[in-house]
Amino acid sequence: MSAVAPAPVRRAPASGPLLPRVPARLVAFTLLALVGAAGWGGMVTPAGGWALVLFALFAAAAGVAVTLLGRLPRAGRLAAAAGLIVVFAAAALLASGVPLRFVVPSGWDDLASGLAQGAETAPGVTVPYSGEDEWVRAVLMLGAPILLALAAMLAFWPRSRDRLGFPVAAAVALAAVSAVPAVQVPGDAPLVSGAVLAILLVAFLGLERVPRRAAPVAAGLVAVATVAAIVVAPAFDAEDPLIDYEEIAQSLTPEDGSRFAWDHEYGPIDWPRDGSEVLRVRAPRGTYWKATALTVFNGLRWERESDADRPGLQTEINRERPEWVSRLRFTVRAMSTEEFLGAGTVLSISKSPRQPVVSGPGEFRVEDRPLRSGHTYEAQVYVPRPSTRALAASGTFYPAFVADDLAVELPPEERGRQRPEIRFSPFGSDQPTLATIDGRVVAAQDAEAAIDRSAYGRTFALAQRLRAGADTPYEYVRAVERHLASGFTYSEIPPERQVPLDAFLFVDRAGYCQQFSGAMALLLRMGGVPARVATGFSPGALDRERQEYVVRDTDAHSWVEVYIPGSGWVAFDPTPSEAPARSRDLAAPPALPRDTPADPGPSQQRDLEPEPVGPTPADDPGTDGATVPRWVFVLGGVGLLGGAVAALLVGRRRRARQRAPVEMALGDLDRAMRRVGRPLPADTTLGALGQRFAGSAAEPYIRALERARYGDGAGAPGPRERAGLRRVLGARGGPVGRLKAWWALPPG
Repeated sequence: MSAVAPAPVRRAPASGPLLPRVPARLVAFTLLALVGAAGWGGMVTPAGGWALVLFALFAAAAGVAVTLLGRLPRAGRLAAAAGLIVVFAAAALLASGVPLRFVVPSGWDDLASGLAQGAETAPGVTVPYSGEDEWVRAVLMLGAPILLALAAMLAFWPRSRDRLGFPVAAAVALAAVSAVPAVQVPGDAPLVSGAVLAILLVAFLGLERVPRRAAPVAAGLVAVATVAAIVVAPAFDAEDPLIDYEEIAQSLTPEDGSRFAWDHEYGPIDWPRDGSEVLRVRAPRGTYWKATALTVFNGLRWERESDADRPGLQTEINRERPEWVSRLRFTVRAMSTEEFLGAGTVLSISKSPRQPVVSGPGEFRVEDRPLRSGHTYEAQVYVPRPSTRALAASGTFYPAFVADDLAVELPPEERGRQRPEIRFSPFGSDQPTLATIDGRVVAAQDAEAAIDRSAYGRTFALAQRLRAGADTPYEYVRAVERHLASGFTYSEIPPERQVPLDAFLFVDRAGYCQQFSGAMALLLRMGGVPARVATGFSPGALDRERQEYVVRDTDAHSWVEVYIPGSGWVAFDPTPSEAPARSRDLAAPPALPRDTPADPGPSQQRDLEPEPVGPTPADDPGTDGATVPRWVFVLGGVGLLGGAVAALLVGRRRRARQRAPVEMALGDLDRAMRRVGRPLPADTTLGALGQRFAGSAAEPYIRALERARYGDGAGAPGPRERAGLRRVLGARGGPVGRLKAWWALPPG
C-alpha cells in the first residue's frame, strides 16, 4: 500500500474561547454601560438615571446592529451608519430629558438655544444639580448618551473580516461614563467602585480572547491585581489632585456677569446694556420682577432702608383672591445678585442653592455668597392685580404700618444739621402733617413752612394742586400719571442736578425710569398716598415654546408701588412707553371703562392656596405625546438587546455544530506551541511533528490527530493525550515551565 502523504497543518484559530468575540464584547459593553449610566444619573437631584439605563440597553442593541454593517457595500454602509447616528442623536436627547417637541425639526431652533444656554451654565453649577433649569439638567444628562453612542460605534464597527471595532478607544469612552460621575459625586466606597470599573474594563478588553480552560487562571490573576490595587491605592490619594477638575470647570464658567446697584442716582444710565440675558422666569403671567423696594427718600434720592427692620410683611394679603398668589421659578443667567428676585411681595423662597434670609418686608437676600449664573430657585409671591373698579372703590382705610411710606426727608437748611423729616397725613384723613426737625416734633404750620423754605417748595405746591382735583386716592394717582405724561420726554442722558427730582419736574422735564418713578413716588407721598419705588426688571419677552420670560440687562427698570387698601402694594409705571424696558411690560391699570365687570364676590372665590407652577402639559411625560413614555424605552431597549443576544447565540450554536473536533484539536496544538515560545512554521506537517516527538509523551497526541484527520475522522486527542503533550511542553522550564504549559494547554 502506498503511504498517504501528510498534509500541512491548517492554522485554525484558538479553540474553545470562553465566549465568541461579539457576544463577549457585547456582555462587557452592556455591563460597563449600565454601571456608568446608573452613576451618571446621580449627577442631578432627583436622580435621572432610569432613562440613561434604558439608553445603555439601547446602545448595546444598536452596537450589534453596527456589526451587521459589514455585510453591506461601502456606499450602503455609510448611508446606514448616518441613519444610525441620527437615531442615536434623537434617542440621546430624549434620554437626557429633552421634550419630544424639541427633537423634531420644527423645534431645532429652540433646541439649539436651550442647549447653548445649558452648556454655558453647566460648568459652574454644583453637582448633584438640584436646580429647576431643565436645560442645565438636559446638558448634564446628555453627556452619558453621547459617550455611550460613541463607545457603541467604536466597539462594534466592522473594520474587516477578522477585526472588529476599536476596543481601546471604546474603553476610554466607557471609562469616562463611569469616571465623570465618580469624580463629581464621590460615593461611600470609591475603592470598591474603582475596582468594579477596572474589572469590567479588563473584561471588555480581554474577555473575547480568554479560552474556556484558562478562564479560572485569568479570573484569579484579575482578582489578585484588583486586591493589590485596593491596598496600594490609598498611598496615591494625595491632598492636591493631579488634575484639578474643579478649577477647570470654573474656568469654563461664564463670569458672574452684570451686577446692578438698585438705589437711585439720577445721572446718565451706567448699568450694563449689551442685551445679555440675565434672568429667566417661569410664571403663569408676566409681571415686574422685583429686586428690592426703595422706601426712604433721603432729601435727594430714593434708597433702601439701612436696617430693613420693619416687622411683618408690611402689606395686606387679600385671602379672597387666591389667584394673586403664585409660585415662580427663577433661573439666574449672566448676573450676580445678593437679592432674590421676586414679584410683588415675596412670601417664601424654596429650592435655592443659597440660604435665604429676610432683608425687608416681603424681600429676601442670600445669607452669604451671591447667586450667580445657573442658580435656580422658586419664589412664592403675592402680586395683587385689582380691577380699575376695585381701585376706584378702595377707600382710605390705611393700616398703621404705612406711616413710614408717607415720610419724606428734606435737605438740611444748614450744613451739619439733621435733615428735617416730614410725615404727611394720609389721603382723606384729618390728621395733621408732622415734621421732625433737629430731633423734635413741630406743629403742622411749622412743617409746611419748612417745606416751603426747602428745595421742594414748588414740588409740594404741585402735589397740593393735583390733589385738589381728586376725590379718591386712585384719582390722585391717575392725576400724577397724567401730569408726568404731559410735556415730559424720555432721555437716558439727563443733566446732573444738585436737586435732581425738582429739576426734573420743573426745569429739564426729561429723564428715564429713575426720574419718572422717583418723582411720582415723591408727589404721591406729599399728597397723602403711601408709595415707594420698586426696582428690578420689566417682564421681558415671552419664550412661548419654553413658557419662560427672557429678561435681559436692557430690561432693568424701576417703577412705583402704591398701597391700595384691600389689595396691598400695586404696581404703577409712569415711564413713557418708548423706554426699552417699558416697551414690552405691563401698563398701569387703564381708566375705568363702562363695561368693566364687577369684581367677583366672596361666593365665587376659592380658599387661598399657592398656585403650583410646574411643567406645562407638553412637558409632562405621558401627556399629549410630548415626550416618549418610559414603557417605550423599556420595551424597545430590552427587546432590541434580547433579540440581538438571541441571534448571536443561535449563530454561535450553528457554527459550533459545523466545527469538527479535529479542527479544535489542531487549534489547541498550534496555540499551545505559540504560548510556550515554540511556534510551528507555516509548512509544518503532522508527519514532521510525529518524527519530532517520537518516543515522547507527546507522540500519542500527534498520532491521534493523524488518525482523526486521515482516517475515519474520529478519535481526536483526549485528556490523556493532552496531559502527555503538556508534560513535554513544560519539561524544560522547571516549575515555571510547567505552570506555563498548563496555561498553554489547559485540561479539557
